[in-house]
Amino acid sequence: INNEGIFMPNVTIFTPPSHFVQNHDSKVMFMRECTDICTAVLGAEENKVHIIFVNVLESFTGKDAYIEIKFRYSDQRTQEVMNKFMQLLENIYIHYFSKQPRIRCFAYQAENIFARN
Repeated sequence: INNEGIFMPNVTIFTPPSHFVQNHDSKVMFMRECTDICTAVLGAEENKVHIIFVNVLESFTGKDAYIEIKFRYSDQRTQEVMNKFMQLLENIYIHYFSKQPRIRCFAYQAENIFARN
């Protein structure tokens, strides 16, 4: 994949803090593997991958976790590429936290992204 100008994604994980009770190492390893699939599958630059965890009080409906990925649109990020990315992301989340996440991906055209830092 040609990653010229492909600097995102931003991965935001909304989940109850209880998912991380196991140990800090699981969270660190998850972030490492998440970064790896962002670079290998999406073609993102490693230093531009942004992963943030947002603790929610409790999930009452839906899945145990919600992961939202926002990324810059690229012709290389086809439906097949995104399906592979989501499957790998789901697999590593389940591996480290024993919960199945809901995953949603949102592509943005470069001219619609305004950013700083």
